[in-house]
Amino acid sequence: MTVDQLRKLLEATTGEAVPTLLSLLEEPGSTVEVASGDAATPTTQLLTIYRRRAKHVQKVGLPTLGFDEALKKLEVTPHERLTIALAQAKGGHPHCVAFLAEDLSVVVATLAVLAPRPAIKGNV
Repeated sequence: MTVDQLRKLLEATTGEAVPTLLSLLEEPGSTVEVASGDAATPTTQLLTIYRRRAKHVQKVGLPTLGFDEALKKLEVTPHERLTIALAQAKGGHPHCVAFLAEDLSVVVATLAVLAPRPAIKGNV
């Protein structure tokens, strides 16, 4: 899948993190990686992973977009396997994930982590 193909799929979907992901596709120095269709992961496994990640980012106070929305979409998708596309700004944040149908025909959900973990007050 090319960046242009991913952009077209993103433009045909909605989601809280979609605008952030689209902007990363245009940003110089950002990286975009799309696993091949044969690297699809069972949706149930992705749900387990991203439910844990959602709890973690909330616990440590990471600013995010679309985690709850993405989990809800993953829970109801008819796709049994999904392929992940990752986009990351040059400095590491924002970092976005798009969950694609195994055949790369549609974006099922998106999410974004906007910044690194905030410093803990009192620690050096």
